[in-house]
Amino acid sequence: MQARINELNDLVRHTMARLDAANTAYEAHTASYNTAITTLNNKYTALEAKSTHTGGNCKVRSIMDCKGFTRITVFKGVGWIKWRNQFMTLARLAHPRVGHKLLKAAASNSSTIDDVQLFTPAEVPFEEADEFSTDILSTLGFLVEGEAHDMLCNCQENGFELWRRLEARFNHKTKSRTLNDMNSILNPEAANTLGEVMGTIERWEERISRLDDPAQINVTMKAALLGRLCPKKLRDHIELHMSDKHSYHEIKDEIIRVLDTRLLGKVGNDR
Repeated sequence: MQARINELNDLVRHTMARLDAANTAYEAHTASYNTAITTLNNKYTALEAKSTHTGGNCKVRSIMDCKGFTRITVFKGVGWIKWRNQFMTLARLAHPRVGHKLLKAAASNSSTIDDVQLFTPAEVPFEEADEFSTDILSTLGFLVEGEAHDMLCNCQENGFELWRRLEARFNHKTKSRTLNDMNSILNPEAANTLGEVMGTIERWEERISRLDDPAQINVTMKAALLGRLCPKKLRDHIELHMSDKHSYHEIKDEIIRVLDTRLLGKVGNDR
């Protein structure tokens, strides 16, 4: 009887040992499986982030995936500014985080962009900038002809350098043109009549906004120059009643008040 009990005890211990071994193996396999799944999910997420950008409510992989791509004309060497603005709009849609920013930075770069990684700002992931550079090259291959296409053939590895060269070649806003723009801002022509005043001011403000660095004309300078945009009667009123005011917005508000209340007469053809 005792022998039978001992035999059963041995069988129980053996069975428990096998169960423990099986449980250990199961836990090991489960850990391996979870590790593999996590790794695959991370790789998939990284791949998706690299190949897909979210633009508004839709996802696009490249500039050519944008709906507006089929409506942009081929650039043949004329009308760069208009064509460039259309391309930059598509780039912003396809690459909302970096498109406009990197194209603008490349266009303003005065030296050759030899290395995309060195060119890429610190806050922009290199992989994203590198993908955008490739997208520029592949897209422009369908959108440029003539001399612009020859430039593309000579710059096959760096989309930002190609964009810099295109901007330098076809944007005819030279240094002398920039100086002329600045001169027209610092020495503006006065409005001929009271009715033209606000339009003259709006166009003058627009010229300032188009400067490479609009902050060159600070608010104090703008306040000092604002009176020059007005006909003599209105300019005399500002000098008499606003001599102690140095705020651009205060002076502009006074001009609007005078025009709206017809304090100096009807908005007619008097200077």
